[in-house]
Amino acid sequence: MNIKSLLVRLIKTSVALVFFLVAIIEIVHINLLFYNGNLLAGGDNSSYLQLCRNTTNSYSWEESLPFGGRSYDVANLFGVSAFSKLACFLSQGNAERLLIFTLYFLKYLGFFLLSRKIFNKLSFFALLPALLLYIFNPFETLNPFPYLYLLYNAYIPLSLYLFIHLLDRQKLDFLTLAMVAVVSVIFSSINSNPALSITIFIPHIIYLIFKFRSLSRIRIINLLLYFTVLVLTNIWWIVAQILYFSSSAVSVFSGNWWDYTNQGSLLQNLRFIGQWGWYKGSYLYPYYPFNPYYDSPVVVIANYLVVALTLGYGIRLAIKKDIKVLFVLSFVIVSLILIGGSRPPFGFLYGYLYTHIPFFKVFREPFTKFGELYVLSFSLLFYRLLVGIKDWSKPYFLPNIFICFLFLVIIFGKPAIFGEHVWNKWNGSMRTFRVGIPQYWNDFYKYQRSNLSNERILTVPKIYYGGAWNWPKGFSSADDIAIYFVDNGNTILGRPINTGSISGKIVDSIYTDKNVTSDYFLSLGIKYLLRENDYDWRFSGELTLSPNELDGWINKLNAKKVAEFGKFTPDYLKTIPNEDPDPKIRDVLYKELLDRPALELYEISDKINTSRIFVESDSKVKISYSKINPTKYIVTVKDASSDYNLFFNETYDKNWEARIVGGNKIPNEQHTVENGYANLWKINTQDASGLSSYSVIIEYTPQKLIDFLVIGCLVTFFISLFYLIVRLVLRLHKR
Repeated sequence: MNIKSLLVRLIKTSVALVFFLVAIIEIVHINLLFYNGNLLAGGDNSSYLQLCRNTTNSYSWEESLPFGGRSYDVANLFGVSAFSKLACFLSQGNAERLLIFTLYFLKYLGFFLLSRKIFNKLSFFALLPALLLYIFNPFETLNPFPYLYLLYNAYIPLSLYLFIHLLDRQKLDFLTLAMVAVVSVIFSSINSNPALSITIFIPHIIYLIFKFRSLSRIRIINLLLYFTVLVLTNIWWIVAQILYFSSSAVSVFSGNWWDYTNQGSLLQNLRFIGQWGWYKGSYLYPYYPFNPYYDSPVVVIANYLVVALTLGYGIRLAIKKDIKVLFVLSFVIVSLILIGGSRPPFGFLYGYLYTHIPFFKVFREPFTKFGELYVLSFSLLFYRLLVGIKDWSKPYFLPNIFICFLFLVIIFGKPAIFGEHVWNKWNGSMRTFRVGIPQYWNDFYKYQRSNLSNERILTVPKIYYGGAWNWPKGFSSADDIAIYFVDNGNTILGRPINTGSISGKIVDSIYTDKNVTSDYFLSLGIKYLLRENDYDWRFSGELTLSPNELDGWINKLNAKKVAEFGKFTPDYLKTIPNEDPDPKIRDVLYKELLDRPALELYEISDKINTSRIFVESDSKVKISYSKINPTKYIVTVKDASSDYNLFFNETYDKNWEARIVGGNKIPNEQHTVENGYANLWKINTQDASGLSSYSVIIEYTPQKLIDFLVIGCLVTFFISLFYLIVRLVLRLHKR
C-alpha cells in the first residue's frame, strides 16, 4: 500500500474524523483564549514572555539568580528554550499559539490512546463527549494556560498508556520502550516541578497492584527495562535537583508556607471544585468571577447527574468484577482521597506527612496537585459509561442521547470552552492575562544584547511577588519581568521569588537601607540600575518607592543615565487601564508618571570593578579571564611572584573548584566565603609549583557529571527516535 492510499484510508476512518473535529475545536478554543491579546501570560505563568528569546538556563548553576545559585530549573533544558529555537521563525504570539495548541492536541491524543487501551473499545459516540469533559471542566478553569500543567495533562495519559501497553505484553517490547524514551525527553520540563511530576506514577502503581498476580518473567523484565529507560532519560535533572535541595532545602522549606491541605469538601470535589480561592477574592473582584455559574441550579443538577451516572455505572460493573472498570474506579477513589488532603476521615496520614516531612510541603495544595488525576480517572469512567449506553440502547435513540450528553458536558465546561476563565479585569495588582508587550521593553532587550555583557543589573523600585506593571494590555507577574528581557550573561538582581540563594538577602539589604551609597554597589560588582517606572508602586509592598521618592534615592548615588526607553506621554497614559474607585489613588498615577521615560538605565560608576574574578586592588598580580559558560572560567595569571587572594564574585558553593592548569587543585581549606556570600581562594606560590605565569580554571564541578548524564540522555533519545523511524518506514513498506 502506497502512502497516498494509506492517507485515503485514514481519512475515511472515524478516528480521523474525530481528530479533525478536535483540531477545529481547538483552533476555535485557542482564538477564544487569546481574544484580543498578543500573548497569554501573567502570574506564575509569565515565562511565556521569554518565547523566542535566549533567556533560559540549561546549566546546574543558575546565573540568573542573585549572584548565581544551584539551579532548580535545569529540567527545562528541552522545554521553552528548545521550543524557542525550533519556532524562532514565528512571532512570539504565533509561537505561543502553536505551543498551546500542540499541548492541547497531545492531551486529546493521550486520552484517546489510553481509553482505547484500557477498555479495548473504540466508540465515536463515547469518545467526543469524554474528550471534551477531560479538556473542559471546572478544574481546568483554575489556570487556563499554565505551561507545566499543560505538559503534565498531555503526558500523564500518554505515560500511563505506554506503561499499560508494556506491562500487558508477553514479549520484550523494544518499540514501546523507544516510545517511552522519546516521550520522556520531550516532556522532561514537567520535572522542574517535582511535586507535579511525582504524581504521574500514582496510576502506574495502582495498575501494577492490579497486575501483580499476573506478572510473568517477561513482564517483570519489561517493567525493569521501563524504569531503566526512565532513569537513563531523567537522571541528569534528578542529580541537579538533589544538589539544589541539599543546599537550599532549609531555606526553602523553613519559610511561611500557607497550608491549604484541608480545603474544600467531597461533594464539591466530585464535580472538580475545591481550590482554596474558588469563593475568595482580592480587592475589587473574586479570583474566579465565573464561580456563581457553577452554583446555579441547572448547572449543579447537570454536574451531579453526570457524576451520579458515571460513578453508579462504575460501581455496578465493579461489583460484576469487571477488572478494567475496577482499576479505573480505584483510580478515582485514590484521587479523591489525595485531593481531600488532611480532611477526615482519611486525611490523618496526609496531615502527619505534611507536618513532619519538609519535602512534603510541596503538596500544600492537594486539590491542585492531585486534581488532574481525578479529572483523568473520572473521564475514563465517563467514557466507559457512554460505551455501555451505546451497547444497550437502540440505534434510533443514540443521536438524541449523544446530543444530551454533549450538552451536559458543555454545561460542565462552558467557562473553559469560551475563554471566560482567562482573567481580563483591572483589579489593583491583578491585570489582564491577554498581554501586549510594550515596544520599550523590546527596545531594552535589543539594547542590552548589543551593549551589555555579563553585567549585574539591579532593578528599582523593589519588586514584590505578584506585582503589577502599567501596560495598556497587562501585566502582573510573580517575578520581576526584567528577567525575561536580558541575555548575554546579564543578570537581574532583586527578584522577589525565594529560591534558597543566600545572596538574595544581600540584595534585599540595598532596598532596606535608604542611605545606601555607590561604595556598596562597588563591593557587589553592580554597575547598572534599571529603573522600571511602569511598575505600579501603588499596589506593591512597603519598600517600593514611588517615582518621586525614587528620584531622590537615585540622586544620592550620583548615577549617570546611559539610556531610556519609552515615554509616558498624555496620550499613552490614556491607554493604560486605571480603574481604582478611589480618585486619589487613581489620579496619582498620572501625576507621578507624566512625561517620564518608561524605563531608564543608569550607570552607577564607570570605576566599579564589575569583573566576576579579580584580585585585591593593591596586588601586583595581573589577571584576565574568559567565561566559557556559567559553570566554567579560565583565568590567566601573570607576575604572581608571591601569595595572593583570588576573588570570584558568585555565590559561595563548596562545589566551585579552582585548579592550576597542568597542576593541582587549590586545597579546600584555602577556599572560603568572602563578603558573606562570594568565593575566595588563597593561592600560594607552591600551589603553582613556583611559576609566576599560569592559568587557573574555576569550575562548578557537578556540571561535568550533568554533561555526561545529558549526553547519555540524548544518545538514548536519538537511538530510540531512529529505531521508531526505522520501524515506521518498514511498516509503511509492508503495506
